[in-house]
Amino acid sequence: MEFEECWEKIKDVEGWTDKAELEFLFNAAKNAIADGVILELGSFKGRSTLALALGSKSGPNIKVYAVDIFSAFPMGDGAMHRGKYLLTFQRNMKAFGVDDIVVAVQSTTDEAAATWNKPISILFIDACHDYESVRRDYENFSKFAVPGGIIIFHDTDEFDGPKRFVGEISNNSILRNFRNMTVFITV
Repeated sequence: MEFEECWEKIKDVEGWTDKAELEFLFNAAKNAIADGVILELGSFKGRSTLALALGSKSGPNIKVYAVDIFSAFPMGDGAMHRGKYLLTFQRNMKAFGVDDIVVAVQSTTDEAAATWNKPISILFIDACHDYESVRRDYENFSKFAVPGGIIIFHDTDEFDGPKRFVGEISNNSILRNFRNMTVFITV
């Protein structure tokens, strides 16, 4: 599958990741190192999860773990986004034929980190956007990144937490800044 076919399938799934960002995620997953899994922190209804999973199915066919509380969460402006999303997320994975490789983990990222033990080829950090949460997500999961894998931070132009943290860890390992994402290659 190429990205345009993926886009036609998922473009109407609710979410905040735009087409260009989804194309980047799709291609990253399609070309992921098969020695690990894909871990997405923050999934909402599965728009970016679908891009990662469809990319994985078009490439190494590795598992995608989606960690989210799948319920009400704070928005960057202090408002609350309300609702329960796990069933919608699961229906989306099934409808697009990726439920065989997507594992939904309903928990906070801190709770998931307490038992995490899998090598990670792609780590997509897009859960809570305050500085401390972004820092903990990175510290808790980056140690599992395989050499040559990638770590992607979302909303690095839009929210202070990811922007500030990425600025602190920036060094020669930055692969690129892409739109509202910052990507690192692991060594």
